[in-house]
Amino acid sequence: MEIKFNAKDFLEVLNKIKHIARFDKSCPILSNGIFETTEDGLKITVSSLLNRAEINADVVVIESGKCLIEIDKLTAIISTLTGETFIEEKDNVIWIKSGKTKCRLDKNLLEDYPENLFGFSNSECTFKISSDALIEGIKKTEKFTAKAENSMLSGINLKIDNNMAKFAATDGNKLAYILKCSKSPDAFCDIIIPYDSAMNMLPLFSADTDIEVFVEKGICKFLFHNAEGNVIFSTRLLEGQYPKFEQLIPKESQINFELNKDELKKALERISVVESKDDKCIVLLSVKGSLLTVEAKDYKCNDILTLSEKSGDDISFALNRIFLDTVLNVLSTDNIRFCMNTPLSAVLFPDMEHKYMIMPMTIK
Repeated sequence: MEIKFNAKDFLEVLNKIKHIARFDKSCPILSNGIFETTEDGLKITVSSLLNRAEINADVVVIESGKCLIEIDKLTAIISTLTGETFIEEKDNVIWIKSGKTKCRLDKNLLEDYPENLFGFSNSECTFKISSDALIEGIKKTEKFTAKAENSMLSGINLKIDNNMAKFAATDGNKLAYILKCSKSPDAFCDIIIPYDSAMNMLPLFSADTDIEVFVEKGICKFLFHNAEGNVIFSTRLLEGQYPKFEQLIPKESQINFELNKDELKKALERISVVESKDDKCIVLLSVKGSLLTVEAKDYKCNDILTLSEKSGDDISFALNRIFLDTVLNVLSTDNIRFCMNTPLSAVLFPDMEHKYMIMPMTIK
């Protein structure tokens, strides 16, 4: 195999997939990718035990072929090159050449690479969704997942119900619930995408395109088309029933108030400077009349903000500063609206069709 390409353009392709081809002690060969010439250029396939991706690159094929190349090393070399670059497989060696530069990589055997980790036959569920909807659903829920490995809460729940796509993530203390439109009015599907998989697929997606999704026996495949050809991403899904979080979202709120989001963010930034580990990121919030007092524990920092709207009684409560900041970073509005019933009930933050929720903290 021998191909010619522009180093900068080729590096963009490698950067989209390099995080998938990770070294794994149980299968070290997966740190490589399959490079295979096609009629349209080059197809690169990378895989881990969790994910698999196929992407095309715009190259000039000088000699057709198929070989394995270690992704991290190839990416590191290409990142130092500019202009016209060649990859040549010759005498069991991979050569990368550009101008007066020549680098050599050892070649691994194709037969050692497992190509059947993500087999598909008949899909149990198929639906279509826009890339913009899928990207937004993932980005607005990614920070709300739990950190525990192999837990259902470490993933993002995607439920397709007629023409609605419902994204949800929770760690038990905070919740994100995002509603988007799907493009399959008769589809019903309920899956849990692992957090790592969601992060791995995001760089592959292009805006303003439709993505076809196929689900079968704990595996999900995402397919869409770009200028270079088909892009396919497959992932294993988390198994089990996601918590029925919708019944935890308050239907009505007796206390509602609204204030400027940027002013609250700056107050939280000041608190983050003065608080200690023993404070456990506790922020005290107290509403009295048209004012909100935002205070660090033990009166280390104090801000008084003016509410733009308020209904209901005065109230004092405590929230985790990091959780609150997470919500502020995904809200699309200039003002933030708090909706709650008691100091110990969940605080709901509506954002058009989206909803975010934080459980309050108790102060000892």
